[in-house]
Amino acid sequence: MKTTGFKGYCQPGRLIFLFLLFPLFIACNQKSDEGVYNEENPEVDPIEGVWKLKNQYWVKDGDTLLLGPDEIPIKQKIYLDGYVIWTTEASSDSLEWHGFGTYSLTNNTLNEKLVSMSIPMKDKMGSEDETIYQIEFDNANCKQSTNSVHRGTIYLSVEEWKKLN
Repeated sequence: MKTTGFKGYCQPGRLIFLFLLFPLFIACNQKSDEGVYNEENPEVDPIEGVWKLKNQYWVKDGDTLLLGPDEIPIKQKIYLDGYVIWTTEASSDSLEWHGFGTYSLTNNTLNEKLVSMSIPMKDKMGSEDETIYQIEFDNANCKQSTNSVHRGTIYLSVEEWKKLN
C-alpha cells in the first residue's frame, strides 16, 4: 500500500498501532470518582482514609491555648471499614501513645471506641474506652473537637487533620 504525505509519518502499521493505543491512553488518564464522597455518592464514608494532625489547641471560657509549630505532636490516624488505628511519635520521655478500635460516624458526631491502647493512654482514659468528637469536614481537612479534662479543668480539645489520600 502506497501512502502519501510526509515520509515515515503515515505508515499503515504505525497508524493502526496508534488507533489501538489511543483508547488505552484515554482510559489510563481518566480519574475514577468511585469511592469519593460527595452529594452524589453519599454512601462513601468521608472519614475513611489516612489522616495527619496539622494543628491542635484547647479552648476554655473563650480563651484559646495555641501550640507553637514546634509543639504540635506528630500524629496519624487511619479509618477503614469501621476500624480506627492511631499513633503518635514517642515523646522525649519515650512514652508511646497509640490505640486501635472501632468508629462510627453519624452526621457530625464521630465515636471512637478503643479496644487496645498503650499504657499511657489507658492511664489517661481510666475506665473510659470511648471518645465522642464533634466533627467538621472541609475538602481534605477535618476538625475534631471533644471535652477533655486536664488537671481537673474541662477544656474543649480541638484537633485539625489533613487527609493524605
